[in-house]
Amino acid sequence: MSARKQPGAHARSATRAAHRDPSRGRTPGAHTLPSEQRDFVEWHRGRPQFALWAVALADPAVDARLEQLRAALQPLLLPGYRREAHVTVQLCGFPVDRPQAADEFGPDQLQAQLAALERLRLPPFELQIGGAFSFSAAACLAVRDPSRSLRRLRAALARPGAFDPPARYVPHVTAGLYGGAWPMRAVRARLRPLTALPEITVTVSELAWMSYATAVVGGPLCTLRRCALQAAGDACAAQRRTRGG
Repeated sequence: MSARKQPGAHARSATRAAHRDPSRGRTPGAHTLPSEQRDFVEWHRGRPQFALWAVALADPAVDARLEQLRAALQPLLLPGYRREAHVTVQLCGFPVDRPQAADEFGPDQLQAQLAALERLRLPPFELQIGGAFSFSAAACLAVRDPSRSLRRLRAALARPGAFDPPARYVPHVTAGLYGGAWPMRAVRARLRPLTALPEITVTVSELAWMSYATAVVGGPLCTLRRCALQAAGDACAAQRRTRGG
């Protein structure tokens, strides 16, 4: 199988493929959208970190399933994807002391989100991690949210006008980004044995504020703060920068 030749993907398509418009996820085009492993200075403009809220999935069964998916798609995936298993809940932006642009995120905005989480007082909930599917740019595991808790969290953390696209939110766990414009029919054929795997139940008891280095596509996450669900305001504790969830 050979990749269709295309120009290099622009900054958004490569560095934010895992957070791509989910409305394209279930109906991708004829070919995958390739990512590149390079520093997209034109996107981050010297801002070293990008922040987001996510559910960290420290679960051996989920990790094993992700490895199974990656093995099925080798060598179609972009090398170097090292992001830990997680479900993105809401994008924040580039963390800075004094935001000047819509894609920047400051201390006041973080405090407002922490206050919103405290008011929400969402109890722990369960997610069901399912089989494989593909966005145009990324191979993923499906996520089912029976209690609709992710949507409640997204609503509490929303920043209108920033990273709040009108498209339908599709929770997922990214396994990797595509390294070429591969025929989607061939990708589906590789994924077909993994689409109907039994669901893995994961209990979610906290939300994590995380960041990743903008100079590295698919680099590891750093946990900056953890917020226990249905807890008092002091449950959102600042953490020493650590990789992973």
